[in-house]
This record gives sequence, structure tokens and C-alpha cells, in this order.
Amino acid sequence: LWHARDGSLDRDLRGHSNAVESVSFTSDGKRLASGSRDGTARIWDVSAGQTTRELTGVLAHKSAITAIAFSPNNLRLATGSWDKTVKIWDVQTGKCLVTVEDW
Repeated sequence: LWHARDGSLDRDLRGHSNAVESVSFTSDGKRLASGSRDGTARIWDVSAGQTTRELTGVLAHKSAITAIAFSPNNLRLATGSWDKTVKIWDVQTGKCLVTVEDW
């Protein structure tokens, strides 16, 4: 994360095993979601600089996550992938709620 005023580095967020393709902040700026070529999404506590949830498992994407966005109320997270699926996740539980295939 970089300071917008002077361009200095504030902190690195490390945890993915491959390149990060997409990021999205919550509307209050307290959390950040990242999607990676490793097929995982992570939700970060911005002030702590730590992962609070990793979206993986049987229902995870099978390829790079190239798009990610929080819902306006910050309760859901949408991820889009090269595996031709869009998934909707519950931010609190980390469970995949919906998978849209073959779009």
C-alpha cells in the first residue's frame, strides 16, 4: 500500500503464491480484497496489514482471479476468473454462495 500524498510505501501485503491481478477496497476503506493468479482471494485488514480471510477450498476458482469487487454494503465479494466463473462470497464466513458458470 502506498501513501497517496507523497508516494511513499506504507506496507507490503504478502500472502499469495503468485501475482495479484485485482484489488478492491471496502467502502469504508478498512478492508481490502485481492485476487491472484494462484486462484485465491484474500480479505485483508488494512490497518493491521494481515489477512483476515482466505477464500479457498473445494468451491474456489480453478484459475487466476482477474476481477474482484465488494458489494455496496461490504457483506459480499464477487470474484471473476479465467476459469469462466463468477463467484459470490459471504465476507463474514468465507463461504461461496453462488457460482455463475459459462458466461
